[in-house]
Amino acid sequence: MLEWFPKSPPLETYLDKLGQPVSNFDPEQPIDHTWHVDQHEHLLGPDVDGLFARAVDLLLRYQFYPSQVMHHTSDFSLENRQLRFGDRIVQRIHAIPGVLDAITMNRITSTLAEPTRIGFTYTTTEHHLETGEWTATVLRKRDGQVALVMYAVSKPGPKMPGWARPFARAVQLRAHRLGVEHFQQILHASRVTHQLARDS
Repeated sequence: MLEWFPKSPPLETYLDKLGQPVSNFDPEQPIDHTWHVDQHEHLLGPDVDGLFARAVDLLLRYQFYPSQVMHHTSDFSLENRQLRFGDRIVQRIHAIPGVLDAITMNRITSTLAEPTRIGFTYTTTEHHLETGEWTATVLRKRDGQVALVMYAVSKPGPKMPGWARPFARAVQLRAHRLGVEHFQQILHASRVTHQLARDS
């Protein structure tokens, strides 16, 4: 849903308000030229000072997007734990900060837990202006480097107004870019905290 000149009520209220919605995306459907497909891989550095484990913990707590892009809450954040299958995420996306926000809900539909690959996928629900899925994975490569891989497929859903469609794509691409930058920044900050704790 779109909110003009939002007053920003607590996002927790939307978990109750939006309930247990169904997905509006079928992962088995063919993906043709009408879909936006984004795939990025970013090297995070060698796996020293627990880099892989720290990156995984940040990702599984959905510490990804900066506050200028969105605020969010979730079943797992309210319980102060890592995400798991079936959890809901409510996002307040700041399309035009202070003027227009989009309230969306996604659900965790897949998790991956292997020795060198950990991540998850969430899928849009009926309470979303788009339809699609977003996957993020932290990898430990054979050369010891750690990488973040992000894959997203999406297109406007039936609830998105026609005037918003080109604008929404620009907001989406900006969010991807700022999300990766923010993740790298907080991962670096966690390294400093880790070193201080180790040296104390």
